[in-house]
Amino acid sequence: GVHRRPDPCLRLQLGRRAPDLLITDLAMPDVDGYAMLRTLSGQTEFSKLHVLAITSLSPQAIAERGGLPPRVRVMHQPVEPSALRGWVESELMRLGRR
Repeated sequence: GVHRRPDPCLRLQLGRRAPDLLITDLAMPDVDGYAMLRTLSGQTEFSKLHVLAITSLSPQAIAERGGLPPRVRVMHQPVEPSALRGWVESELMRLGRR
């Protein structure tokens, strides 16, 4: 199922284990998406997390902020629903879930 949590860094574990997929924005109210992704990339329990960052920022703006961890895929807004669905389905197949 889809889980929505107000505290993205601390609540990703959802009580039992880290999720397999994370779709996030880099610019969220009261959350620094860059810091969140860097924090997660440094935690062993999130080492296999598949991450998609959705943003309106240019690649240059992302680079100016220090970039993103290597395994984070970026889609620029506006995101086509078919592209988002394609990413999710592809990642689920890689995980052996489809």
